Parts: sequence; structure tokens; C-alpha cells
Amino acid sequence: RVVHDGYLRSKGIGHERTVLLAKGKFFLIYDLLDGSGSEENRTLRWTLRCPNKMTETEGRVVESSGDPGIRLVPAWTARIEAAEIDWGPSMVPLAYQEDMSPQQGQTCHVRFVQQLERGEKARFLVLMVAGDCGEAEVEGKVMERGVEVQVRIQGETWNGMLE
Repeated sequence: RVVHDGYLRSKGIGHERTVLLAKGKFFLIYDLLDGSGSEENRTLRWTLRCPNKMTETEGRVVESSGDPGIRLVPAWTARIEAAEIDWGPSMVPLAYQEDMSPQQGQTCHVRFVQQLERGEKARFLVLMVAGDCGEAEVEGKVMERGVEVQVRIQGETWNGMLE
């Protein structure tokens, strides 16, 4: 778990991120945003950048082109009011350079949009799998000590607790 206080200083929002890797299977990304220090309502945008084109499919699922590409499967989709997909600048190494300096290029990004009411908490839980993964689902249940998570991928089920 990583705590990032940049939003706390500028917007009054605490941000904690937990990333879980199941090697060869999936990444699970959980963000907790605490607006108890915010003096106003905020619009949150969970963002992922990818060098390949991304498109939204059913249930706010986002897939990239590429071989095999990636698939993002968010939980709690009723709270996500939009999946904004666009292209914009991002410092990425587009091609090898001897000095390994990055080049500025156009990169595709997706933003899952959610509203945060002043003084409340918001959460994002996103499953990231390979684009050629057939079945991929994630569910999260907020508990007192964290989030109880169930991931289903290609007939296998993983259960865990993110604290």
C-alpha cells in the first residue's frame, strides 16, 4: 500500500493505493480516496495510459489493441459515471535512444469518472488482465477492516482481503 498526499495538500483528499500482482494472471488496483479534508465536492478520474488504442465495451470494461493488449475490468460500475477515452501527451519512450531520454508522444488514456462528495470516501477497484483473457470479473465488498475481493478469471476464482 502506498499513501500519496499530493492531493491532500492541494485538494484536501487523502489517497491510498494498493496493488496486488498474481504473477502470470492479473493485477488488482485498489484506490481509496478520503474527502474528509475537502471543502467541496470533487470529480475523480482514475487514469491509465497505454501506447495502444483503447475502447470501452460492456460494463465499463476497457480493452486496448495490441498483442495481447490489456483489459481493465472495474468493480462498482454503478458509481462510475463515464469511461473517458482520449489521446494526449505523455512522456513515454517511443523508440530506443542511446541516452535513454523519453520523448513526448501521443498516448491513449482512459479515465473512470466518479463523484466524491465533500467529507465522504470514494473507491476504485480495477482488475487488469491480458487482452486475450476470456473471462475476467471482479467484485469488492467494503468491510470494516478493508475490501473483500473476489476475482474470477477463466474458470479460476481468487478470494482475498485488501486492507
